[in-house]
Amino acid sequence: MVPSFDIFRDPRDKEPVWIEAAAIMDDAIVGVRRLGALHSGEYFIQSKQTGVEVSMTVQRTESAAPKPSGCSEPLTVRHSPAVIPGR
Repeated sequence: MVPSFDIFRDPRDKEPVWIEAAAIMDDAIVGVRRLGALHSGEYFIQSKQTGVEVSMTVQRTESAAPKPSGCSEPLTVRHSPAVIPGR
């Protein structure tokens, strides 16, 4: 299956950094939680088809295993162009 979602780290005052791609949204969310278990921060998932972004703030946990409680809710959905640089 062709990846439909891109995962980015969104450092403050810097350009977003592409991390990896996922085929489905559920896999992308698990990927962000896995990354956040190691490195707290702001992440977002962008649909390659629609440009819709889902923002997630993730706090580092004691275990590197992804845990649903490691993600603060609610998720923020924002619309943006499919082009990331200079957004």
